[in-house]
Amino acid sequence: MEMTRWRLERNCEESFIRSKLQLMSNQTVSFRVLVSITILNYAAQIPYFFHYYYSSSHPLPAIRASILLGFTLLWFLCGVVGYRRNRWWGFATLTSFLFVEALFYILTIATGTFIGQLRNHPYTIDVVFIIGYLSGLTAAYYFIRILKFKGNSAGAARRQN
Repeated sequence: MEMTRWRLERNCEESFIRSKLQLMSNQTVSFRVLVSITILNYAAQIPYFFHYYYSSSHPLPAIRASILLGFTLLWFLCGVVGYRRNRWWGFATLTSFLFVEALFYILTIATGTFIGQLRNHPYTIDVVFIIGYLSGLTAAYYFIRILKFKGNSAGAARRQN
């Protein structure tokens, strides 16, 4: 009688864990908002360049700045694609990008630099800065969300074993 009760409880527990794992595998983190805002932030660098750096004697952006911007965009895209395809490097690549972007904007806010950035500029540049801060907040949100999702799925897998 005791052995039957124990088996029934164990089967119920295993069934519960399997259903949780199935549910979690169906709940992937949606990246539409993250990708949209991040790409918008990269696109916003074009009016930023024209306002601050463009002149007839300086018609093109500096090579170093272009390479750095291209590298960070590639870093982000590789992270998203790798994470979505469950590659072993995808999680680390995406979370490292999100961490660095969020940290950059958090430090800008913490040091008060953003106050000067939002003063005495054309509205176009104000929008560029707001898009940047929105991108940083979005990166922080997704960084935390991905870590929580990864922790939940790893914990459930450990409980299944």
